Amino acid sequence: MASDLRADAEEKDLSFRVDLSRAPMWADLDEQYLEQILRNLIENAIKYTDEGVVAVSTGTAEGRVYAEVEDTGIGIDEAFLPDLFEEFRQESRGRSRTYEENGLGLGISARLADQMNGAIRIETEKHKGSRFRVEFPRSSEPAEAGAEG
Repeated sequence: MASDLRADAEEKDLSFRVDLSRAPMWADLDEQYLEQILRNLIENAIKYTDEGVVAVSTGTAEGRVYAEVEDTGIGIDEAFLPDLFEEFRQESRGRSRTYEENGLGLGISARLADQMNGAIRIETEKHKGSRFRVEFPRSSEPAEAGAEG
């Protein structure tokens, strides 16, 4: 996933950084759901950033594991934040729309995170960029494959 998204960022002359934590981290997740969430967040960061950086990082904090996607893009107006995860909602509408989108990615991502006892948090400033953090409860050790429960 990272190599094709890196290519998308480089096509726009964006710096694409990945900083993965070296410390072991475990959470009880569906790998495909997590990949879809991260793909949505990274694709959005690339789409809404015309210059600068898209950065992906991972880590742990307060008993949770997280992945962050940060950009220097257009940011999101604070007034739109309550509707951000609603499906089919976009900040730019009508003839003034700058970006082509269907408004599904963030809604689906939030629902998938919720199904895995996770959440998506956002910090954003209009015209300065955004930081999305998807986080999940940390497990003390990896789940054993084929273990009976």
